[in-house]
Amino acid sequence: MTQLGQVLDPVSGNVTKPRSFTVGSKEASHLSLLALGLNGITDEGYDPLDLFHWPVPLTPEEKVKINTGDQRLDNVLVILYRKMKSLEDFNAKQPGYGGFIPWIGITDTGLDNKDKTNAKTVSLDDGQMAWGIYPVAHVLQKPQYKDHHELGLRYRKYFDLMADNAATVFLNKTGNYFAMASIVGQSNLPVKDNTYKSDGPDASRAPLDGEPFAIFAYLFA
Repeated sequence: MTQLGQVLDPVSGNVTKPRSFTVGSKEASHLSLLALGLNGITDEGYDPLDLFHWPVPLTPEEKVKINTGDQRLDNVLVILYRKMKSLEDFNAKQPGYGGFIPWIGITDTGLDNKDKTNAKTVSLDDGQMAWGIYPVAHVLQKPQYKDHHELGLRYRKYFDLMADNAATVFLNKTGNYFAMASIVGQSNLPVKDNTYKSDGPDASRAPLDGEPFAIFAYLFA
């Protein structure tokens, strides 16, 4: 998953340690760049895969599945496989979020959220993540990625999960708008058995981080 930047020393400005947490908007930026990498060289001759030149060590199992001959592309694919597994594992453990993610800690084994009761998740960030997942699912269905079509279907399934739960989790039924945030009653309970408090006064309507969720929900929920 994506680490939310680095902690800088206030005096020297040197990097001290990464921030070991993430949120949907940060995953959105990463997913969008990964999708651009998969999409190939632009009409202007720019190759987005150059963003992913730093090698990512693959496990023996990953090497069996991912071996394109281009290390940059291998890097993109292994990141996408690992990212989706982290999301799927989190949803299995805490289905109450409906596929959405809160501000959440990350470890080498995935997402780590200690708030299980009355925890907040934010549509502003999760709407952006939905639109990061969407192009990944689309581009992985291209013929050149036939060995990874199943991964594309997993991304589409996760996108659909978020769409199916958008109204339940975030719709303010009194004000008839999608709320900026929602309080999840018990994150370890499935959506159908859960409670959500999305009656705050703030609607998800800001052009940068609010409208993406509203448009996503209106189109797909």
